[in-house]
Amino acid sequence: MTDPIVVTGIASVLPSPEQPFASQVDPTPFLTVRKSRKYLSPQDDLAVVAAANALQKSSMTRGHLGLRAGLAVCVGYLSFDRKDTDPVLAVSVEDERFSMRRFSSEGMRKTHPLLTFRCLPNMPAFHVSVNFDLRGPYFCTYPSAAQTYTAIQRAIDWIDDDEADVVLVGAVAHQRNFLVEHHLARIEHPIAPSDLRDAGAVIVLERRSRAEARGAAPLAIVERPSVRYQPRVPYAPGAPAPYERWRFDKLHDEPLAAGDFGCAAPLVQLERWIERRQRGLWEHDAQTRDGAALESAWEVLA
Repeated sequence: MTDPIVVTGIASVLPSPEQPFASQVDPTPFLTVRKSRKYLSPQDDLAVVAAANALQKSSMTRGHLGLRAGLAVCVGYLSFDRKDTDPVLAVSVEDERFSMRRFSSEGMRKTHPLLTFRCLPNMPAFHVSVNFDLRGPYFCTYPSAAQTYTAIQRAIDWIDDDEADVVLVGAVAHQRNFLVEHHLARIEHPIAPSDLRDAGAVIVLERRSRAEARGAAPLAIVERPSVRYQPRVPYAPGAPAPYERWRFDKLHDEPLAAGDFGCAAPLVQLERWIERRQRGLWEHDAQTRDGAALESAWEVLA
C-alpha cells in the first residue's frame, strides 16, 4: 500500500447526561449564517461541532474543501421530544383511540413549522456541507453502526475512484429522548435508557501523500471495513445477541468510553485510542441487532 488512505482528523462530542444539552453543544460559532441556528436539531448540533473539531485537528479550512470534498453521514434513530408530540396527540384522539382523520385534519396543525427541518435524517449532512463548503459526493444513511461502516466504505470508494480528495465521515445519535428510549427498550436484547448517550463523531479521510504535502500528520491508516448481513424478520424472536469487541495489537481491551453511543460508537472508541498516542493495530468487530457482522482495522500511527 504505497499511498494509503489515512485519518488526519477525528473528533467526538459526548454531552454529559447530567447537564443540559444546550449548555454543552453550541454550533453557533461554526455557522456561516447565524440566523440558521433555529433550524438545527440536537443531532445537527452534534454533527456540526464534531465536524468543526475534526477539521481543525486535520489543519483544514474551507479553502481545502469545495468540489473535491465528499461527505458520508450515518444518522441514528429518529428522535422526538414530548413537547413536540404531546400537543399533536392531544387533538388526535377520538373515543380514547388514535384517529387518523383527526391527526391529519387537526393534529398536524399543532406541529411547529420548523419541526420538519429538525427531524429529517439528512439534515445533519446538510448543515455540515453548507457550513464547511463540502460540494463533492454525498451519502446519508441510518440508523446503526452497520450503516456507519457502510459510510466508511463509500468514502474509501470515492477516494479510490478519484471522485474526491478528502471525505468527512460522520455518525450522530441523539438518543436521550423518549422516542429512542422507548424503541430500544422494547426490542429483543433491549438497551436500558440509563445506558444511552448522545454522541456525534467525525473523521477526515484522505491520501497520505496529500496530507503530508500540506503538512498534516496522519493519525491512522484505515483498511476497508467488512459488513456481512444476515436478513431476518424485524421483531421476530431469535435475533443474534449483539456485542462489540476491541483489540489493540491482538489483545482484547475494554472500551475507553462508557455508554451506548449508537451508530457513533466505533468512531467514538477509535478517537479514544488515537488520543492515547500509542502506535499499533486497533481492531473492532461487532454483531448488531439488525443482523450485521462488522469488522475493521486501523493502524494507529501517533
